[in-house]
Amino acid sequence: MFRAYRRYADFTGRSNRSEYWFFVLGLLLIVVGLSAVRVILEVLLGDLGSIIDEFGLAVVLLGSAIPGIAVQFRRLHDIDRSAWWGLLGLIPLLGALVLLVLHLLPGTSGPNRFGAPPGETAASEVFA
Repeated sequence: MFRAYRRYADFTGRSNRSEYWFFVLGLLLIVVGLSAVRVILEVLLGDLGSIIDEFGLAVVLLGSAIPGIAVQFRRLHDIDRSAWWGLLGLIPLLGALVLLVLHLLPGTSGPNRFGAPPGETAASEVFA
């Protein structure tokens, strides 16, 4: 999850499945945790607790928007697809299903048009 945040606005290169899915899992755990906090705050503070939690959730989601889009672009690059494929997410249900399948596919082995596989350095970068 943190690797995606370290590459906050890096829309180039590739990200493997584990980087993408750990980001998704981490964000899901944060949202579930905030939902539990919301219940506690509502019991203790009533409507004020709900407002505080909604603000916290908005901060988390807005802060994760750019890294989320970037890691999705890099994941699509890893399977040798253009980031434009991410626009499929705008198509209700069908687009999300297609993107789910694409994100589950293994990355291309060896370098592709978007660079070397994650964790490897292209020979041209080593000798440059």
